[in-house]
Amino acid sequence: MDLTEAERDLTDFFADKLSLNVDQNIFRGQIPAGQNGIAVRIDSILDADRMEPVSCNVQLLAKYPDRDDGLNFVGIIPQIVPCWDVQLDHIRIKSLFFRGGSAVYEDTDAGIVKTFVSVNLVALLTDSAQVQSQS
Repeated sequence: MDLTEAERDLTDFFADKLSLNVDQNIFRGQIPAGQNGIAVRIDSILDADRMEPVSCNVQLLAKYPDRDDGLNFVGIIPQIVPCWDVQLDHIRIKSLFFRGGSAVYEDTDAGIVKTFVSVNLVALLTDSAQVQSQS
């Protein structure tokens, strides 16, 4: 599985669900320094000894100037997750669910105190090409 494409698909998925624009207020991998928004990242593969499906940790990171925005982000994610059998451009989400709790904390970004949020998820993903060839 091409994990770069998987991460792009997951970013597009959350952009659609949250009505955000990729590379403007939702990003793949990390939020650029000095900007606010959300990042979607695949952090690790949980069972690297098998090819398909791939189980991975997915992290949603958010950075806001206002703590209320961070709390509202935490509150909206349960409207999206968990989910099952969602076909994206390059992958199929077999399942996507929470892994532990969310963290809301203060830190600085370019010398400005901001609210950061971390939401941890687990995804079970398959490659769309493999799914189509099995049909």
